[in-house]
Amino acid sequence: MFLTALILFNFLITVFVVFSLAILFHFRKYRWPGDLNTLSAAIYIVGAIFFVSLAFYFFIACPWDMLP
Repeated sequence: MFLTALILFNFLITVFVVFSLAILFHFRKYRWPGDLNTLSAAIYIVGAIFFVSLAFYFFIACPWDMLP
């Protein structure tokens, strides 16, 4: 059960990272001078790191030996 969940978790985190990189690429590529895309990108990166850390914490904190 743990191995299956770990594989699925890694797949979902990888998909999230790929889409996040695509969003950040578009933030950088299609920006106007003087807009807030740099601030938006920084807020997005901090939020993404926070939520991935939270997901990793809850994945590790799950009592895998007690699950059926």
